[in-house]
Amino acid sequence: VPGLIHTDGGRAFQTILTALESAGYAVTTEVVSSRGLTTQSRKRLYLVGIHTSNYTTKNTTDETPESGFQFPFLPDLKLTAMDVLHTNEELDTSASRSNSHLGVPNELWE
Repeated sequence: VPGLIHTDGGRAFQTILTALESAGYAVTTEVVSSRGLTTQSRKRLYLVGIHTSNYTTKNTTDETPESGFQFPFLPDLKLTAMDVLHTNEELDTSASRSNSHLGVPNELWE
C-alpha cells in the first residue's frame, strides 16, 4: 500500500529499497491507481527490481546502474459496475458450461 512510503517517516520504505539495492537490484517504484483497469480507485505501490547482472547500461550522472524499466501508461477506462457485472442469465449459462467438464450433474451444483 502507498502508506509504506511514509511509514516511520519514510525510513521503513528506505530500508526496503536499500536492502534490495544491496542485494544487487536496481529498483523502480510507482504508486498506481487501479482505476484504469477496474471499477475501484485503490492506489497500490509497486516495486520492480531488476538484478544488475541482467543489464549493462550505466547512468552517466552518478554511475549507478539503471534498470531501464518503465511502468506502462494505464488509461482510465471509466469502467462502472455495470460494465463488469454479469446478468443472472450469463452466470447460469457460464456455470452450466464450466461445471460440465467435471462430470458432476448440474443439479448437484445448485
